[in-house]
Amino acid sequence: MIKSKEIAGYVLGGVMFVVLLPTIMWLASGMPALEHIGASRAAITGMLILGGLALSIWTIVYMKRHGKGNPMDAFDHEIGPRTQHLMTDGPYRLNRNPMLTGTFIYLLGYIVWLWTWQALLVWLIFVVIMLVQVLSEEKRLRRDFGDEYEAYCRRTGRFLPVADWQSFRAWQEHPTNYQMDESEHVCSNCGHTFTGNYCPVCSQSARHGRITWLAIWQGIGQLWGIESRSALFTLWQLLLRPGYLVRDYISGKRQVSYPPVKLLFILAAVVALVQYFFPVPPEEASQTGYKYIDFAFDWMSNHQSLGELLTGCFFILPTWLLFRKAPAYPNHTIPEGFFLQVYIAILSYIIQVLLAGPNPFVLILTMLYSFATYKQLFGYGYWQTLWRWALCSVLSFATLLALVISAILIDVACK
Repeated sequence: MIKSKEIAGYVLGGVMFVVLLPTIMWLASGMPALEHIGASRAAITGMLILGGLALSIWTIVYMKRHGKGNPMDAFDHEIGPRTQHLMTDGPYRLNRNPMLTGTFIYLLGYIVWLWTWQALLVWLIFVVIMLVQVLSEEKRLRRDFGDEYEAYCRRTGRFLPVADWQSFRAWQEHPTNYQMDESEHVCSNCGHTFTGNYCPVCSQSARHGRITWLAIWQGIGQLWGIESRSALFTLWQLLLRPGYLVRDYISGKRQVSYPPVKLLFILAAVVALVQYFFPVPPEEASQTGYKYIDFAFDWMSNHQSLGELLTGCFFILPTWLLFRKAPAYPNHTIPEGFFLQVYIAILSYIIQVLLAGPNPFVLILTMLYSFATYKQLFGYGYWQTLWRWALCSVLSFATLLALVISAILIDVACK
């Protein structure tokens, strides 16, 4: 009986969340033809759908193994066997409802695909219904787990990684909490018995053992940067704490971030792969009539990621001149400025790809993120940061303009 209820819970959840809701979105949108939507929207759709599904499946598997129960518990009605243990690790470190969060992300992928207000409305209604369900379930969890659950609520948010604004600000400044594993392990490589995270004899991680399904995912992920210093987590940090991430990395905390130069090239490879399967007709490049200028524009349009980085290099020297005595990060150096511009180039590249740039929204959003990065990294007040950042931008573009004028003069002289 328990086994059949458990199977029913999985089947009901799969049909409702994976099949029924996307179908309702499509019907509510007027049953549009699922035609080609362009490389950028296709990439965003794929990332949201696959990422949301992965988070939900991870949560279900973790719940089954560690919570000894089933996720289907609706409005205090037990559809499948309830979990027997309070889960706070694994996906539950992210927030208190990671399976629903994954479902929300998964359905957001269909909103991007359909791109209609009706699909968004269906999603919002679903979020409200699930919020009512979660509030009902939280009452039961407080009854079942008491103070343990209250402490967990103070540490994590309902659907977001943090519980409140103060917790978010604390996370921005200190996103990681490294802990030593005090349990005893036998190294799978050399057989040495040890405590800690790594074998002191051969340096192999304590987590390594026999090959599992997870090992297959990790092996594939290492090719694309989804490993110990996760590229995905680095991108997440770049969106929510760009300046703090840069400060951590250039000050020596290398484990908080995937190597930024490598990440920039991986992003370029991913975009090229998406564009290969979802080709977009190339736009005609505008011609200025000056050979060197046209060559530079053509090269920049064909090497977007490198173009962003080269443009950012013009900011390195002005940044050093104007921010080297900053209160939060004094003695800023030119090599550190290079990595600052690499991170900003990654942000700018992502914004251009997602918003199908260049366009005014891309420029405005890139400028806002650049300003936020400088503000968090160097620690000046808003006005102190603003005039320094603005002057830095003027000096950088003046240098670039001088190079453009020089190229024009050389081209004219050669004719």
